[in-house]
Amino acid sequence: MFATLAVLLANAGIYALVAHGLQARRHEIGVRMAIGARAGEVVRLLMRDSLRATGLGIVVGLAAASVTSRLLSSQLYEVGTIDAPTYTVVALSFTACATLAALLPALRATRIDAVRTLQED
Repeated sequence: MFATLAVLLANAGIYALVAHGLQARRHEIGVRMAIGARAGEVVRLLMRDSLRATGLGIVVGLAAASVTSRLLSSQLYEVGTIDAPTYTVVALSFTACATLAALLPALRATRIDAVRTLQED
């Protein structure tokens, strides 16, 4: 139960971080739309950037989890070294969460009024 709660909290954190990162790029998106970028190009750019960072985080996290589980297996009774199904489920969960977190703000960002965004500065 605690592991499930931890994964849910981690997903909430990933969602918040990715969504906030895209919100911070609002001005950049407005400029891109003002100079003629199509909505699909903007969504693709934002998704690629978000998923690249998420992928890097997952790779680093899996490496750290692997090292930590090896250390714990020598200290605790009946703790395996690597639990591949758990790692896979968690990595897929984080990827799905980050995809959703990037897609919703990216689609919303394509409806930004470019002129209004540029006037805010």
